[in-house]
Amino acid sequence: MWRGSVEVEAPQAELLHRLLRERELWDGGLRRAAVVQNLSDRAEVYRYLLEGRGHALGSGPPREHLLLRTWQADPSSGPLYLSSASTEHPEVLPEGVRAHVHACLYLLEPSGAAKTRLTHVCRTDPRGRSPEWHREASGLLLALGLLAIRDSFGAEHRDGRRRADGS
Repeated sequence: MWRGSVEVEAPQAELLHRLLRERELWDGGLRRAAVVQNLSDRAEVYRYLLEGRGHALGSGPPREHLLLRTWQADPSSGPLYLSSASTEHPEVLPEGVRAHVHACLYLLEPSGAAKTRLTHVCRTDPRGRSPEWHREASGLLLALGLLAIRDSFGAEHRDGRRRADGS
């Protein structure tokens, strides 16, 4: 299980929307993503496919994630979060190597005017990797993912908000 946090210059609702619906803005390895089935206004089955990460001998197979995702988007009902775990779906055949997400949680906490502290806690088995690889790479990959999310809110976004609120 790995945990990391980063401060993002975006309001909670905007950051949650980015996590739910705009993965292409922060995940450079994304091949495709789609909602397979809406279960309610706060739950869905979601599928995404990542490019196989290469090494000296060439690229690996694509990594597929099929997740049951739930979220809390109303700050008056408690903290905002996005939670996911691997699932199966009768209409989805595996494509590439299917990763197994044991548990994944994004917690979004306000940390100032239009800022959010994003904490990501995750245990994922991308399959086909050694325990040594997990020890060496998993924490780094989690940190790089958090930085990519933070950086997806670029300078134009931050500068525009500063002008709008007078700071």
